[in-house]
Amino acid sequence: MIQRNDNMMITKEITREKLREFNLNTQSAPILDVSEINLYREANHILDNISFSVESGTLVGIVGPNGAGKSTLLNVIAGLLEPTSGHITINREKGRKHDPLAYVPQREQLNWHFPLTASEVVMLGRTSQIKWPRRPNQRDKEIVQQCLERVGMWNERSRLLSKLSGGQKQRVLVARALAQEANVILLDEAFEGIDVGAQEYLVGVLRELRDSGIVVLMATHDLTNLADRFDKVLCLNKHVCAFGPPSEAFTPSVLQELYGSHGMEFTQNELGY
Repeated sequence: MIQRNDNMMITKEITREKLREFNLNTQSAPILDVSEINLYREANHILDNISFSVESGTLVGIVGPNGAGKSTLLNVIAGLLEPTSGHITINREKGRKHDPLAYVPQREQLNWHFPLTASEVVMLGRTSQIKWPRRPNQRDKEIVQQCLERVGMWNERSRLLSKLSGGQKQRVLVARALAQEANVILLDEAFEGIDVGAQEYLVGVLRELRDSGIVVLMATHDLTNLADRFDKVLCLNKHVCAFGPPSEAFTPSVLQELYGSHGMEFTQNELGY
């Protein structure tokens, strides 16, 4: 009996070790791989040989000056713009057609006055799953509820989008992205026009998504407390100036390359490390 228990303990330890190895291997494999992306518009080189990869469960901030190509890069990753050269792989598969990827554009690109409730907006995220003439079924409705609950907006589900605050609108858009069952979410300037409290709430939501294994990329011009908000930063000025943890990426030379002489004015306290 003692020998049997010992064997059971040994088996359990082997199982735990294999599980650890599996988790490490899974985490090390990139979910998103951007390779040698170039984009030209006439004679202008908009994106210059952009390459980086992101593992599952990573929150990435894309930073850089105006005109650096942040929004353009997100549009390329989302498949809305075709690059001149290079390729993007998601879940080790090239192409956009079946990728579990969701994109939340800048606020000014959306019609906030369209008469839809919060739950109706999130249901739009199920569009690719609900093929005409099928109507939303019980599973679709349950997913919408789960997504709204996940971002703390279930109690506001019946309110018109136009009546929500800026922070609440952003959370509804994140819920819509989740309803697509995406494991890569792109956000363009999600902090724009919302107060600090709403920003921190949104950061908390994004951290929970990251902890569940989702990859989140967000373009932002706000450098406040970047190290507290993001696991990694992609420093972009038409090309990749640096990519990695904020404490390693934001060297004096990188800040100067991004923002010129003004880059040297940023302190470690402002960047959050």
